Amino acid sequence: MRKKLLAGLLSLVMGFSFLNMGVIANAETLPEDNGNPIEVIEISNDEMAAEVIDEMAANVMERSYAGEAYTFTERASVYSDSEDSESNTDPNYAYVVTNDIVMQGAIETENEMRWYAFSLSERSKVCILLQMVETMDADLYMFQLNEETYDLELLGGSANEGLGTSEYFNNVMDAGVYFFAVSGYEGTGAFAFAYYQSTADVAYEVNDTSSTATTVAFNSNVIGVIDSPYDIDYYKFTVTTPTIIQYSISSSNGYSLLYAGKSGSSSAIYTVNSSSKSYKIMPGTYYFAVLSESGSYSATSTYTVNFKKVGAMSGDSSVTLVGISENAGIVYETNNTGSINYVNGNPVDISYSYYSNLSNSAGSQYYDISIDANAGACAILTDVYEPAAVHYYSSTKPAMSVSSRPALMLTFYADSNFYKIHCRGTGSYSMNTFWEDLNFVTVLIDPATGKLIDIVEYNYYYDFAPVGSNRITLTRSYLMTFYNN
Repeated sequence: MRKKLLAGLLSLVMGFSFLNMGVIANAETLPEDNGNPIEVIEISNDEMAAEVIDEMAANVMERSYAGEAYTFTERASVYSDSEDSESNTDPNYAYVVTNDIVMQGAIETENEMRWYAFSLSERSKVCILLQMVETMDADLYMFQLNEETYDLELLGGSANEGLGTSEYFNNVMDAGVYFFAVSGYEGTGAFAFAYYQSTADVAYEVNDTSSTATTVAFNSNVIGVIDSPYDIDYYKFTVTTPTIIQYSISSSNGYSLLYAGKSGSSSAIYTVNSSSKSYKIMPGTYYFAVLSESGSYSATSTYTVNFKKVGAMSGDSSVTLVGISENAGIVYETNNTGSINYVNGNPVDISYSYYSNLSNSAGSQYYDISIDANAGACAILTDVYEPAAVHYYSSTKPAMSVSSRPALMLTFYADSNFYKIHCRGTGSYSMNTFWEDLNFVTVLIDPATGKLIDIVEYNYYYDFAPVGSNRITLTRSYLMTFYNN
């Protein structure tokens, strides 16, 4: 296949074929495109709308605690395991609560306090939702037991003003013994609360609102839980240049990952490819939320979210998006003539220069091989020479030393010669002579830098040199999707 590609291109742009000159290639052949058809997709110009998500305000303290201070006369270690004959209006008789429990109670006289307790063996997230009859205004106050002084130390709580107004406490708390009180402020009547605790994702919590969203990195899994019916986990990231991203969630409970908003004067998000869930985002900060739309939850069943950066874009208004390979992490842009090219936001630089002049008693060797990047060569965007995402493994004569990685393969053409291969040998080295000036070249470009990795077609060392074992190894292992703007 390599010889056919070379012969066809040379016949097209130069009017002759190296095959007719007896050239012998010593390079790995390139497999076909795995049977993948060329796909051209129209990019939407409509900005994607954010989902409207109801957020629950937590730890609102519209009034301060006005109750008495409590000190235990001895270590507080025995609490009621269930509601019994002892009233829990005293913290010494607090009822014990455990994860995923709903408890009911009543405030029988104004300013009465009903006490509950729990212990944490490790740092945990705790949330409590308190609801009450519409004729009562009750608050929730959280205390930690000081295990040296036996004092109950106020940590905070939730104290909203208004009859029948719910209270919501949500915080990450260290290991220890805790008490909380349902405190009657106005009126009397029944109340109920739900208590939840979890440890799986305390490193990210509390992130239940967009204002408390956890900052995440691209290309890194984030593991969390939806630990209560009210839990929403927000994540955010910021980009400073236009970028192609993908986002995904894996959850056995069917949780959703929703685009929840943005900030920044230039921020906007567009659908690039709905089938591969690829999106173009402009400079700004973006918010995403994990939630259960069915009401399911679990303190132990985890979800995994990932925000993948496929590649940056240049921000150059003279170019347009041409191709993306999601698996290879390559984003290719060019202008309508192929004279300006970017890969992952990096300007493509095809410049290359190698010079060597050696001689000994057996003869002389002269090598002068170069590519002039300023000679007006343009990338070919059609037919068999269109851009391709390949995997470069290794080569014996690379332009730059890089590890095995995905690469962008481009073919450049100009009306005048810009690629020089001047190799001359005398004496015992006369067979090394090869002297051509070409107006085309196929190269590999490093997506991380935009620099030339190696020359694929025509390469003196891989396609001609009669002595030694030189080779380049690469495969067409990635699909590149092309876009029509």
